[in-house]
Amino acid sequence: MNHVLLVEDDPRIREIVERGLGARGFVVSSAADGGSGVDLALKLDVDLVLLDLRLPGKTGLEVLEDIRAGKPRLPVIALTALDDVSSKVGGLEA
Repeated sequence: MNHVLLVEDDPRIREIVERGLGARGFVVSSAADGGSGVDLALKLDVDLVLLDLRLPGKTGLEVLEDIRAGKPRLPVIALTALDDVSSKVGGLEA
């Protein structure tokens, strides 16, 4: 696993994660909104997607649905501060 796609709208968090992964040898591509995240996930040959669930444009769950439709085996890790039960269940179901 070498190439990670980070879909995160907060520029500070995006920079920290990019720097940390890059320092550990990962190639990191990033998107700041849901639409761009879907486009890159489907276009690039990435090994993993780190996906914020609170995004402008398409929500993280909508992005996940689109990724699953186009690349059903691509691993996705959801990043979120949401902690209510319905958000957890929705994320796991997606």
